[in-house]
Amino acid sequence: MTFRRALVLASLALATLPAHADLDGKAAFEANCIACHGAGGAGVPGVAPPLARALDRHLASPQAATYFAQIVAGGLNGPIRAADGETYNGVMPVFGTHASEELAAILRYVTTGLNDAPAGFDLGAADIDAARARKPTPADNRALRAVLLKAAPR
Repeated sequence: MTFRRALVLASLALATLPAHADLDGKAAFEANCIACHGAGGAGVPGVAPPLARALDRHLASPQAATYFAQIVAGGLNGPIRAADGETYNGVMPVFGTHASEELAAILRYVTTGLNDAPAGFDLGAADIDAARARKPTPADNRALRAVLLKAAPR
């Protein structure tokens, strides 16, 4: 196969990939997140907080997209108090091998499918790429979480 033909075939294959909005965030969530966050984002007591109907305080912050992108890019560990008042002490891993588009689709499912993200809330692959470029640590994410919770309406 010539280089030119390979280039044409690769271009055609890329052209058939779905746009980021067409990625199935729910299916990706179920494949990657359900083991810790439970079916439908219900959470696992003591380990991983619920994500369904639990993020309103986070989503109210203008830094919400940054926070969610940094969580998948840099992870989080140690105890946290969640919206349900419970303490969870698990490890949110870094999803370094997943495509930014897939992670954005998962986060859109979490923020809009499992929660009521405010009108205009947008989180895309560019947010994941920017978070990865910042190389956040779990400590950075813990600090940003504190800022979000402090600034969010109660």
